[in-house]
Amino acid sequence: MIQIQISATPELLAVLSALGGNMETVALAIDSAMRIQQHMTNPIIPASDITPPTEVPAPVQQAPVQYPQPQYQQASPPVVPFPQQQQIAPVAAPVAPPPAYTMEMLGVAGASLVDAGRQTELIGLLGRFGVPSIMGLPKEAYGTFALELRQLGARI
Repeated sequence: MIQIQISATPELLAVLSALGGNMETVALAIDSAMRIQQHMTNPIIPASDITPPTEVPAPVQQAPVQYPQPQYQQASPPVVPFPQQQQIAPVAAPVAPPPAYTMEMLGVAGASLVDAGRQTELIGLLGRFGVPSIMGLPKEAYGTFALELRQLGARI
């Protein structure tokens, strides 16, 4: 015998009063609710959908396999003779020819020294070259004179 016990909650009482108090209607509603609840807790599965459980074979214990340890021989590194180094003759780095200075370039550089207040040093430089002015410098001395001007601070 199955016994169903229903607690009267405020919600249930509201549903029962909404049904109009008809006992036959209330019984049908309770029966429907019970079927729904039973189906939710114990769903009915057709027999065709049920597959019988299969037996899982017990695991078979196998003996551990022992593999032979490989024997390694320590190989000596190959002997490679070093190639003889050839004597390489030193090669002189190419030297750029000195810039070709002109009388105008030397004059502009000398004028910048005079403007900087270094006129006496410029006159002393001209004296070392044995000339009273830049006009008296031979063209072969232009490069050396330009270096001296640069050491005095001229931009050339």
